Amino acid sequence: MNALKVVVLLPLLAVCCFAPGFFLVRRWRWTPLEKLAASLGISLIFLYLASAAIYGSGLDWTLCCWCVAGASAAMLAIAWPDVRRLIAVPSVRKGLCGYGFLLLWILVILSMIRHFSGGAWGGDWEEHFQRSLYFLNRFPTATPIIGGYQLPARPPMMNLLAAFFMALVGSGFEAFQAIFAFLNLLVFLACYLILPAVVSHGRRRIVPLCALFAASPVVIENATYTWTKMLAAFYVILAFWFYL
Repeated sequence: MNALKVVVLLPLLAVCCFAPGFFLVRRWRWTPLEKLAASLGISLIFLYLASAAIYGSGLDWTLCCWCVAGASAAMLAIAWPDVRRLIAVPSVRKGLCGYGFLLLWILVILSMIRHFSGGAWGGDWEEHFQRSLYFLNRFPTATPIIGGYQLPARPPMMNLLAAFFMALVGSGFEAFQAIFAFLNLLVFLACYLILPAVVSHGRRRIVPLCALFAASPVVIENATYTWTKMLAAFYVILAFWFYL
């Protein structure tokens, strides 16, 4: 994995996946953790719609994506006093530290993988990478996806998000892998948010949750495997929390 590319990519992911949503919800009467999780969910929807518009319009990906990233950075700068107050909340700091630990853990695991075969699953890594390149490079509409699929066979949200960030840092597989890992691990913050509703004492304990995620084969598989299930789970769990 190109370490320099990841160093540039991670701040872009953090700003673009947080700032637009937080700019909207920062004054709402929600708890700090609710604002954090909702900011991520809203920002990703915003980026998804922006990416779909860029793809559909035929405009230059790189120029448009840097404009969106610049607008996200501007919203972060305007809301910076509120961001500082949010980060000062202990529960938010713990959640972000837990997420940061897990992301580092996954990136270390990814750095040890020398060959993405996955047995009979090898084609799935290539499939979602190809789907992201389909949007980024505007392949012809009838371009077949590996395995004989057509584009509508899978929901496009994560592939468009990957295309957005690859337009900023390059279309290498290592960037694609890091983007999917970042997005799939967001489910941790949704689980941290909903934790009081599913444990007997109704308390948020970050260390056991981090240990469970770090040692879970299901989490590691889905975070390193370029699939789209855990980002969907993030929205499902977030919806359950707000429903409750």
